[in-house]
Amino acid sequence: MSRAPLICTVDDDEALCESLNGLLRSAGFAARTFLSPHAFLEWSKENLPDCLILDFAMPGMNGLELREALVERGFQRSDHLCDCGRYEEIWKQLDVVRSVCRVPQAA
Repeated sequence: MSRAPLICTVDDDEALCESLNGLLRSAGFAARTFLSPHAFLEWSKENLPDCLILDFAMPGMNGLELREALVERGFQRSDHLCDCGRYEEIWKQLDVVRSVCRVPQAA
């Protein structure tokens, strides 16, 4: 059996992270959330997600700055990045995540 694609979310909104974590797991993905870009950068020294969902409006280091830091580190999966945005957009992003991870939609 193959492993479920790992989707990481970086967002300073804890409630959104919890909701997205549950949604992704219910859709068959492995999920991990980070409340700060710095926490993700530390984790990603030894790990890589299959897809990364970023909030672009975080205090301190924003999503664009995180993306730049990852590119400087050699992360070349820029097509595996999604902008999370508002909670209402999460369902739309799930289709993007499936596409990025090449997971078929449920029938």
